[in-house]
Amino acid sequence: MTTSSPHDLLKKGTLLHYDYVWGHERNKAVAENRPLTSVNAKKPRTACVMAVRHRGGYTHIALLSVSSQPPHPEQRAIEIPETEIRRAGLSPSRPAWITVSEYNYDIVELSYVFNPNQTPRGRFSLHFLERVVKAAGPHLFRPGARINRR
Repeated sequence: MTTSSPHDLLKKGTLLHYDYVWGHERNKAVAENRPLTSVNAKKPRTACVMAVRHRGGYTHIALLSVSSQPPHPEQRAIEIPETEIRRAGLSPSRPAWITVSEYNYDIVELSYVFNPNQTPRGRFSLHFLERVVKAAGPHLFRPGARINRR
């Protein structure tokens, strides 16, 4: 993709760079009484825009992590098919997973980690995104699934 407008970044299925915080990182920061801003500093990861809602003049987003590492036993993830790996601009020589058991929540206009000037890496197809949303559904409302970045 060559465009980098904020509108393109906020389409469902878009892959972008984001300072994603894993649930286990959040739990460790809480246990050590550290702010979440101290976690993951300077380590943007690939994340997929799963949901976008406009409320009260702000843009609320939910992001799922994309990784070349298999999920931990306590995580639920979907292995990304090779065609989707290519479509999304990921390395075709490595397997990839999208974690569906946790997500980062942020508000674009107030975010200290969302970069509105980046170029999207790529985008998953709507068909694959429907599969991801269906797999994520049972996990999204369980305690601890939402990692607030605001």
